[in-house]
Amino acid sequence: MFKKVCSLLLATSMLAGLGGTLTAMAAETKQTPNVSTLTLKTDNNVSKFYSADGKEVDLDNLNTSTFLRKRVALPEKYDLRNEGRSTSVKDQGQHGFCWSFASTASMESNIITKKIDNATKDNLDLSETGGSWFSCNGTTDKTDSTYGDHRFDPFNGTQGGTAELAAESISSGYGAYPEELAKYKDIKNGYSEAMRYYSDYKFKDYSKLPEDISLIKQRLMEKGAMYYTYKSFDENYYTTEDGICTYSDNGKSVEGADGDGGHAVTIVGWDDNFSKDNFHPDAGVKNDGAWLVKNSWGDKWGNDGYFWVSYESFAYDFGQFEMQDKDSFDTIYQHQSTGTQYIYSGGDAENPQYFSSANVFTAKSKEELKQICYTNAGKSNVNVKIYSLNDNYTSPVDGKLLTEFDSNVNYAGTHCLDVPGNITFNEGDKFSVVIEGETLMTNFRYEDETQPVNDVAGKSYFSADGT
Repeated sequence: MFKKVCSLLLATSMLAGLGGTLTAMAAETKQTPNVSTLTLKTDNNVSKFYSADGKEVDLDNLNTSTFLRKRVALPEKYDLRNEGRSTSVKDQGQHGFCWSFASTASMESNIITKKIDNATKDNLDLSETGGSWFSCNGTTDKTDSTYGDHRFDPFNGTQGGTAELAAESISSGYGAYPEELAKYKDIKNGYSEAMRYYSDYKFKDYSKLPEDISLIKQRLMEKGAMYYTYKSFDENYYTTEDGICTYSDNGKSVEGADGDGGHAVTIVGWDDNFSKDNFHPDAGVKNDGAWLVKNSWGDKWGNDGYFWVSYESFAYDFGQFEMQDKDSFDTIYQHQSTGTQYIYSGGDAENPQYFSSANVFTAKSKEELKQICYTNAGKSNVNVKIYSLNDNYTSPVDGKLLTEFDSNVNYAGTHCLDVPGNITFNEGDKFSVVIEGETLMTNFRYEDETQPVNDVAGKSYFSADGT
C-alpha cells in the first residue's frame, strides 16, 4: 500500500512551511545581479523584510495589483457567524499570542467552511500554542531531518509573532493540535515530543493579500475568516452612546503618536453602511463602511469580544489560511523548518526575475508523491519538475523526468500544489523536486544566527539564472 507524501520544498520544500522555500541552501552560492539576500525581522506582531543594504522591501508591491478573478455579487452586509463559520471568542490573557489566535481562527473558519471531518463551530477548538512551541523547541531525534533547526525565540512566541510564522510552523507539520492536547495554560511547561508531527488537519495554503476590499470580501465568503494586523492605539478605540465598540487610525493615534507595533485579529464580516460617525471623532473617518472583527481579549471585552474597524483604517497585513484533511498525505519531506535569511529572485510584477531551486530526498517507504510546497514573495508563475535520480547523481536533474507541471499564484505566501499523475517511489529511491519561477524565496538558516549550517550539501540547490 502506498503512503501519500507531501514534499516540502521550503521555498520549494516538499510540503515544507513558510519556510517552504527551497528548504535549506547549499553553502556554495554566489551573489548575482538578479538575486538578493533578504532578512526577515519580526517585531510587535509585524513581519518586515530587509535587503542587504538595510532597506525595507515591501512584498505587497509584488502581489497581483488587480483582482483578476471573476467578481461575484457582494452583499452590503455579511457575517460569518450567521452561517456558523466562525469559532468562539478566545482570551490570550497576558501573553503576546494575538498572532497565533488570529491565525488559528482563520484556520478553524476554513476547516468549517470546507466541512472537513464534519467540523462545526461547536466541536472545533485548535491549540493556539502547540505549533509555536515545537517551532521554538527543536526535536531531540537526531535522525529527524530538522534536527538542530528551530526558531531562536526563548519566549516560545509569547512575546509576539506573525501569520508567516504560523504558516512556517504548520506547513512543517507542527499542528493543528486540538486544544485539549496542547492546552494554552501549559505553554510554559511545553508539550510532549510525541505530539510533534501529530495533526488533526493538514496545511494547504497561506496567502498574504493586498488591501483590496472587494477581494477580501470575496475570499471571506468563499474561504472563511481573515487574518488582519493593525496598529491598535489604545486611545483610538471608541464606544458609541449605543455601546458599539469601534476602531480606526490613519497611521497615528488620535493624540498624534506614531508607532510600529501591531495587534492581530480576525475579520469575520463587514457592513458597507456602518456609519463613519461611529468612530472616534478625531480619527478622521470620511466614509461609511467597516469590518466586523473578532478579537482575542475574551468575550467580556468590546461587543461580546467583537468590534468594528473602518475600511479606511491603516492596515499592516491581510492574510488567509486554507487547510485540508489529515489524510491528504502521511509524510513530509523537508530539510529544515525555519529560516530568517532568504535568497530572493528579485524583480517585480512588471519585470520579473527568475531562478530555480531544488531539493533532493530519499523515500522512506513505498510512497506516492501528492503535493509540493513552496514560498514566494509575490505573484509567481512556476514550473515544477519531479525527477527520479540516478544512483550517482551529480545534480537534481540527473535522472528521469517523471512529471512536469505549471502553476501560477497571485499572492505572496506559502502554497501547497497538487502533483498530477501517479508518481510513486520505493524505499531508498532518491528523487528531486525542481521549481523555477519569479519572486521565489529560498531560505537558509544560521547556527546561532551567525554561522551558516552546511548540512544540506548535495540535497538543496539553487540556480541564479533559472537553469
